[in-house]
Amino acid sequence: MNPPSANEQVAGGLPRAGAAAYPGDGGPMRRTLLVIAGAAAAAIVGVGVTMALSADPAVPPSPGTVAARIAAAAQAGATTGEELAAAAGLPAEGPGSLRLAPDGTLAATVTFAAPPTGAQLEELAAIARVERVFDVAPSVAVRVEPARLGELAAVDGVVSADPDLAPAVRDPD
Repeated sequence: MNPPSANEQVAGGLPRAGAAAYPGDGGPMRRTLLVIAGAAAAAIVGVGVTMALSADPAVPPSPGTVAARIAAAAQAGATTGEELAAAAGLPAEGPGSLRLAPDGTLAATVTFAAPPTGAQLEELAAIARVERVFDVAPSVAVRVEPARLGELAAVDGVVSADPDLAPAVRDPD
C-alpha cells in the first residue's frame, strides 16, 4: 500500500502535518510567502510614514486644492488668467480652464451641507456676488475675486467651494 499523499487526510479527518488545510490553498509554503510579502509591505509603509513625519517643518506644504492654489497665487500678486491657471495646474484656455469675467472675478460654486439659510447667504454675499441659488442641490453660483476664493469655504455650513471650469464640448459631426 502506498503512503497517503500530502493532501490526503489521516485517521480522525485532520490533514497531515505539512499538508494544505484545504485542497488547492497552496499549503504552508504559499502561506509563508504571503506573510513575508505582508511584512515587507508594512515595512515600506512604515518607512514612508517616517519620512513624511520627519520632513523639514520650515518648508510649508503646498496648498492641496485648486481653490487654495488659486487663492494663494492671487494673494501673491497673480492677476491674469494665465498666471492663475499656471499656479493651479490648469490650462490657460479651452476645456478645464478658469472662467474669469472681464472684471477679473472668478465663477465658483459653493456647496452647503443643507440648503443655505438667509444668514448663510448674507455671509456669502459679503465675500462674493451671489448669482444663483440652486433649488435641486444645496449649492450657490457666485462670482468672487480670486484672492477671496478661500474665504468661501469658511462660511458656516459650506462643504466645498470650487472654481467653475470651462466645459469640454464636442462637435457632434
